[in-house]
Amino acid sequence: MVMARITVDFERPITNAVGDVVGNETQGRVLALVLSEANVEAHIVKFWDWAKTLGKRLPLEIDNEDFENLKEWIRLSKQMPLMTKANLIGTMLEAKAAFEAAEKAKA
Repeated sequence: MVMARITVDFERPITNAVGDVVGNETQGRVLALVLSEANVEAHIVKFWDWAKTLGKRLPLEIDNEDFENLKEWIRLSKQMPLMTKANLIGTMLEAKAAFEAAEKAKA
C-alpha cells in the first residue's frame, strides 16, 4: 500500500499580522535556509533534502508522519520569529485540509 502524501507549497510571501508582505523571500526560501542551518540530531538527510527541494522553489511531498515532524520542528525552532512560524504552519494546515478534502471526495 502506497502511503498518501500531502503536497505543501511554501511559495507564498510571509505576511505580518495586518496582512502586509514582509521581506522579499517566500516562505519556502526562508524555510530552506533555516532547515539547512538547523542543528538537528534526527532526520538530518531528510531535512537537507527538504531544504534543497524548497531552495529550488518546489513543493514538499510528505506523508503524515513527516508532516507532523516538520510542523513540530517549526513550532519548537528558536531560529524563527512567531510571524514566520505562523505563516509556515498556516500554509501546512491549509495543505493538509485540502488533502483531506480530496481524500474524502474520493471515498
